[in-house]
Amino acid sequence: MKAYWKRLLGVALCVVWPAFGQSYPSQTIRLVVAAAPGGGPDVTARFLALKFSKVLGQQIVVDNRAGANGAIGAEMVGKAAADGHTWLLATGQHATNPSLQKNLPYDIVKDFTPVSLLIANTYFLVVHPSVPAKSVRDLVVLAKAQPGKLNFGSGGVGSASHLAGELFKATAKVDMVHVPYKGASLAVTDLLGGHLDVMFPAIASALRLMQSGKIRGIAVTSPQRHPTLPEVPTISESGLPGYDFRSWVGIVVPAATPKEIVRRLHALIVETVSQRENREALIAQGTEPWTSASPEAFAEFIREEMVRFSQLLKASGVKPR
Repeated sequence: MKAYWKRLLGVALCVVWPAFGQSYPSQTIRLVVAAAPGGGPDVTARFLALKFSKVLGQQIVVDNRAGANGAIGAEMVGKAAADGHTWLLATGQHATNPSLQKNLPYDIVKDFTPVSLLIANTYFLVVHPSVPAKSVRDLVVLAKAQPGKLNFGSGGVGSASHLAGELFKATAKVDMVHVPYKGASLAVTDLLGGHLDVMFPAIASALRLMQSGKIRGIAVTSPQRHPTLPEVPTISESGLPGYDFRSWVGIVVPAATPKEIVRRLHALIVETVSQRENREALIAQGTEPWTSASPEAFAEFIREEMVRFSQLLKASGVKPR
């Protein structure tokens, strides 16, 4: 008798889920951005929300929930109804938070279903003009000759500029002192003033400063040269093979979201981001389109990022707080 009811339930689900997927979305979608308005993630979210809403036929409202290194926004989405109407614009912080915070109110793996990557952000390796290094090799030689003398600034412990610097240290096997700030803009100010030697700022914030000669750009952190700066070499091709650092942005939804909806959202993202005009607009913002082959591929990517940066932060002496 129990087996009969189980079979009947299975048939009912097969009928209900496709119908549910076809009626989706049935209401306004909330896109939670775990960052303040006006920043890079927010700009990306608002640009793509307009594109997605036209295809889905439903309004997408961007909801900024900054705080706790992204944990406040993530917790909201992790506990939301799993009906596909609440999305989280996840950044690299999503994968590094377990290594930075002891008591996260959610589980990165169990409470979310990854959908797809959206974009990647590349960073510059730059130095103050007083630093006598014009290439990655020059900087490595200088750092090895003066262990602990050079410093590099960042937007804070666990920030993208911090992780890029720690990865550089580990790959080049050099000793540079990390100087964290409460925001990347403060670090850039001290770099301009000569109080910092090295930094790994985002392309958008460093480009004009490099062009004006106020800082010297040496290389980019991505594995390929950036399309807006094809003349600037990568760190990998400049003497540190395998170096690859890009911060990323993607979409995740609550864990129990039906697979049919997750698949539809993945297809929507890939199709939208791949359109020529959208790609060009994203590149013009200083980002690079970067989608996942499948939701499962994005899930595996996040797990790999968690392990990669957990090991890197641990080796650098950072402990969860």
